[in-house]
Amino acid sequence: MSKIKEFGLSRLWVEEDFGFQQLVYKELPKMGYETEDEEENPGQPSVQSVAAGTFKAGVDAKVAAFVAAFEKFDEALKDSEKLASSALVTKADDARDYAWRGVSNYLKAMTMHPDADVAAAAVEGEEVVDKYGDPTNLSYTAESGTLHNFLQDLEAIPSEKRTLLGIDPWTARLRKENDAFLLAIQQKAEEKDAREVGVVKEARQEADEAYRAMVDTINVVANLEEGTTYDAFIGAVNQHIETQKTTLKSRATRNKNKKDEKPEEEEPDDRPVVQ
Repeated sequence: MSKIKEFGLSRLWVEEDFGFQQLVYKELPKMGYETEDEEENPGQPSVQSVAAGTFKAGVDAKVAAFVAAFEKFDEALKDSEKLASSALVTKADDARDYAWRGVSNYLKAMTMHPDADVAAAAVEGEEVVDKYGDPTNLSYTAESGTLHNFLQDLEAIPSEKRTLLGIDPWTARLRKENDAFLLAIQQKAEEKDAREVGVVKEARQEADEAYRAMVDTINVVANLEEGTTYDAFIGAVNQHIETQKTTLKSRATRNKNKKDEKPEEEEPDDRPVVQ
């Protein structure tokens, strides 16, 4: 008997849960449904049944309920990204990118300084720039880590060379802007967490319940109906479930390994987690 496997969605992170349900939604045509793009067909039903069978009406109702709950979940997540702090994060990121370019351009220009000692100090600084490359196109998390190490290496240059080069005001500005970004991203995370406790959490619970109700109905009907109307859909969903189980297993292993590590072996991380 073909059957969708049991799978607890609550173990997934919010974005993972949404991503899984999005995959399930995209598999609906395998079961005889036609999904509509709301942007291309405004006002049209999100899902239309073209399937046949004795229990079609019962399945239709559960599928429609799932689609409605999934779309509500989608809207809740989109709204959660429209946070007041998002603009502050973007502005802070632009500021630290500008500060990094200032350091990079200054060092490059000073390598042509007429004073040989100043030029030599600039070359040493530019080697640090070359070591890390341009971090401004990296993800927020990667750029934060790169700038942290970049500043440490520049500040490790002997003080007499930094003074001769006049680089300290430039690195001070970059550190200030990077710290401001880290604060902004932390505020965004806190605001997003607060939002997810409310609207997103409620929408997610409704979508999870609608998914389970749809799955339960399909499993019953697939057992009662003759033919293979639901087999392709069930097989595809089971593949997605196995993928999610692998993700959860890998995460559990990583967490266990972290717990087994001795405290002295752990490297400190003073950067906020960017999601």
